[in-house]
Amino acid sequence: APVGSAPSTGMAEAAPAAQARQPLWMTDAQLSGLVDDIEENLKSEESDIEEQLIKLEQLVKLLLHGKFSAEQADYVCRHALPRTTSTVLKLRLPDSASPRVFAYLTCVLEAVVPLVRKTEHWEIVETVRVILTDAQAYHFYSTTAVATRPLAGGVGSGERAGAGREAGEGSGAETCRRVAAEEPLSADSGYDCSPSHDDCADEERACECFSPSEDVSHNYIRNVEHFHAVGGFDALIARITLSPLLNLTAVQMLIRPLLKVKEVLKKAVLQAHARRVEAALTFYVSALSDEMLKLEDRKSMGDLHKCLDVLFDHARLPDAVLILDRLRQALALKCLRTPNLEKRLHGLSEVKEMIALLLRKQEYLQSVERMERERAEREQQPHRGATPAQLLQMAQASPDKLVHWILREGVVELIFGEALHDQLVRRCVEVLGFLAMRGKMDSRLLSLMWRASLDKHESVKQAIYGTLVDLTAHLPLPLLDELYGYIRTIPYADYTAHTLTLLRGFAVAGISSPHNCHAERRWYGLCELWDLMSDSSPVSHELRHMAAGILGDLLTWAPCAAQRQSTLLRCVAQLESGESVPQTLRLLRSVLSSYPAKPRKKMDSMAAVLEWLAQRHRLLQIFFDEFLRYHEAA
Repeated sequence: APVGSAPSTGMAEAAPAAQARQPLWMTDAQLSGLVDDIEENLKSEESDIEEQLIKLEQLVKLLLHGKFSAEQADYVCRHALPRTTSTVLKLRLPDSASPRVFAYLTCVLEAVVPLVRKTEHWEIVETVRVILTDAQAYHFYSTTAVATRPLAGGVGSGERAGAGREAGEGSGAETCRRVAAEEPLSADSGYDCSPSHDDCADEERACECFSPSEDVSHNYIRNVEHFHAVGGFDALIARITLSPLLNLTAVQMLIRPLLKVKEVLKKAVLQAHARRVEAALTFYVSALSDEMLKLEDRKSMGDLHKCLDVLFDHARLPDAVLILDRLRQALALKCLRTPNLEKRLHGLSEVKEMIALLLRKQEYLQSVERMERERAEREQQPHRGATPAQLLQMAQASPDKLVHWILREGVVELIFGEALHDQLVRRCVEVLGFLAMRGKMDSRLLSLMWRASLDKHESVKQAIYGTLVDLTAHLPLPLLDELYGYIRTIPYADYTAHTLTLLRGFAVAGISSPHNCHAERRWYGLCELWDLMSDSSPVSHELRHMAAGILGDLLTWAPCAAQRQSTLLRCVAQLESGESVPQTLRLLRSVLSSYPAKPRKKMDSMAAVLEWLAQRHRLLQIFFDEFLRYHEAA
């Protein structure tokens, strides 16, 4: 099996080309057995810790030299090193052993910079996360830990460590020793795994970057400082932008070490890293392909957002909210532009969630402002207005920025454009309503939505009609008139049950709209329903009956009370002409039933209305004449 490519350092030029054709240095079984032995011996109180640390350092060296297959390297990075390193940190060792353990941890941390650049070796970050975790179970980081075990085991410990296996040819430990003897890491290669005599103790630089605390172990601070000094955090952030791009879960793993050390890094340093993360993720989202995005799920996107929220909040970035919003908007827009329906639905859901969150923030800030004003009035003190912090929050929670983004990026066009899908249309009402409430729904967008329904499948038409009905309540009067004009362009011959449902929904929302409450009120849909229920309309008997029922329901509705009298007169005239008699009689009875049995304030009783129709408009005479005409025709 070929050997993996070497890191891009001076070591790469020194490696001969023939090395890529060399066989693997150990089999999978040998590697697994070696790791199991190391872990077992680390847990044994009589084993030689020094020997186990040497073996682990040699594994790191093999990884650096590309002596493992892709599967072996993945096993070492994901499982072997994190597991064994965690075991080392949990050991109760004397203070004299700290330099040796620190040397091993330094070896791993220094290896991260070249390894993380490799496509197949970025998983080494999991070991970094283990080392940079100040967990209570890690006695190496405990300031009060009591040593219960010497650094080296007693006589014969080496024999017990190799029990059950020949110490000679073929063992994983022997392979590690042989490689260490054949290819030692030179001092000028930059990856020396031997203990550091300098101890990385530039105290002035450490004070500039770290916030020491009595609750944090000096060993932990040294590891964090060393990883920072060798550019480890910068290397992890830079890996986010390197090709081939990693998935969102891997990106989250690259950021996680920063979260582990957020308590010990000074604010300025953490802010600098947070800014680099922002820039890296901005590039990453823009470079994501549709195929990569298709493999992501809602959980990975949500987890990454939570991870960034913690990082930016702890870094105390003044524009943390805006940064999160920009990244969230970029990812949502990327999802909306993919051909995958699931991701498009997720992108739309993210936009709706941003709208809901923004409206809740604005409502909260307005309520705080209102309570402050009321308190000042009660105490008879001048209202001081919002504090600078509240003003900043109000600026960040301004809906105008989100409205501008929706319009600039063409979110509505992405929903109703060429990639139109009824599932997207059914879920976009909140976005359209948000634009309408902010006064940004215009004729262009309304025309786009209406044209999207033309010559489409009935399911798509039904979805668009339902969205238009829900949107009607938020439209200003000019757009109500425009939408009404679009509906009136539908020929009666093309009417279906869905079209009639659209007309009914629009009539209810349009007549009751707060924008349609002045003296010249528009009575949307009443004329069309009257025409549709007549015998001369080119629709089926069922649609005529349906139209008459809808018209009757509207006229019994309180907002349409002003139209009852004129409708009763039209019904009498229709009966006198002998046209559409069954529908007219049902409508007449429905309208008369809306009047009370006894007279009320500003409303006549049903008996008074019938008497008026009989005396002034010959209702009874017309009824009996129609009865005789029907009898003769029968």
